Amino acid sequence: MIYESKPRLYTAVCLELGLVREGDDPLKLRARISGLARKYLESVIKNNLDDRLLNQDLPAKYEKRYVDLQLQKKRNYENMKKWQKAFETLIWEQEQRRGKLLSSI
Repeated sequence: MIYESKPRLYTAVCLELGLVREGDDPLKLRARISGLARKYLESVIKNNLDDRLLNQDLPAKYEKRYVDLQLQKKRNYENMKKWQKAFETLIWEQEQRRGKLLSSI
């Protein structure tokens, strides 16, 4: 998960491993957090470390942020669907009016 935490400052969170990094470029930050996760996994495997290191809990603020972002995405999707339905209804009504006008000519 990558989000803008402050103006021009982004936070990347690896939800599965509990890793967090910040940076000013979201694309570079994605590469950093991906590389960090890969090295973390390689280290756990190479050193035969406990599997509990693989599913770390995130601090509560990141869990909350994740839930908030998911809810926002859902609301945005629902709003988009409502607008799409309204637009389709408007187009249908205009086509009906146009058809009535043409049939009256």
